[in-house]
Amino acid sequence: MEVLSLFYGIIVSLCSGKENHRSHPHLHARFPYPEAVFSILDGEVLAGGPSPKKNMLVQAWITLHEKVLTTDRKLATGEKHVFKVEPLR
Repeated sequence: MEVLSLFYGIIVSLCSGKENHRSHPHLHARFPYPEAVFSILDGEVLAGGPSPKKNMLVQAWITLHEKVLTTDRKLATGEKHVFKVEPLR
């Protein structure tokens, strides 16, 4: 998984096309523990998540960067280098 961003102690990563065994476009966020899985399409928590507050931070970040995340997902599926994404400030 390639790290896309780091903010407020949250590490956000995207699976490459080879690693991605799920059909739903998603990313992983580590808080540092436990890990959560979020939908890129709508920010829905697909698995895990330590707290509603941390989940809301990641969901806000996904909403702000939806276009670049969709592009990164397409690049990762083709095993190409993805763009880093600005952190929340």
